Amino acid sequence: ADLARDLAAAFKGHDRIRVRAVILKTEFASAYETLREAIERFKPDIVIAFGVSARSGMIHLESVARNSTGNSPDAAGIINGPAAIDPGGAATLASALPLVDIKKQLDTAGIPAALSNDAGDYLCNYVFYRLMQGTGTPRKAGFIHIPHSDETAPRHTGGKPPAMLPRQTLRQAGIAIIEATLKL
Repeated sequence: ADLARDLAAAFKGHDRIRVRAVILKTEFASAYETLREAIERFKPDIVIAFGVSARSGMIHLESVARNSTGNSPDAAGIINGPAAIDPGGAATLASALPLVDIKKQLDTAGIPAALSNDAGDYLCNYVFYRLMQGTGTPRKAGFIHIPHSDETAPRHTGGKPPAMLPRQTLRQAGIAIIEATLKL
């Protein structure tokens, strides 16, 4: 949420780019529906969805969404699997973001990043899969995992302390991701 707000603020007043922060609840019942409604309302050219991964201290550029969820409960305590997200849907759906270009931009900025083909089996993968199969999804859309920021890590309620990057580094990464996607 902090990164989305930071990016909206970073591009505020830009003459050609408008960034909107849409914050999703960590709930299967509403997360994609909120995103779908925002896509219908704003009709964006690009959608970059971000999610937090507490396990890695780097940016993970997700290349593929899988048609499956695991058995971890969401924030409302709902377990959505293990099951297919869409029983009649494709096994996998590819990101439509220029991931190699994004990776190069992040490497140039000295920000740790990796291409990933495993968005997990939780809500991040669920939103990613629904986004990529959704009617009205822009030509450029995809999902990126980020670590906690140094400001959000202390609020982490999981087991061991999460991996993190400074909030300013995450902001710089987000700007680089947008610029690489737009080829600025």
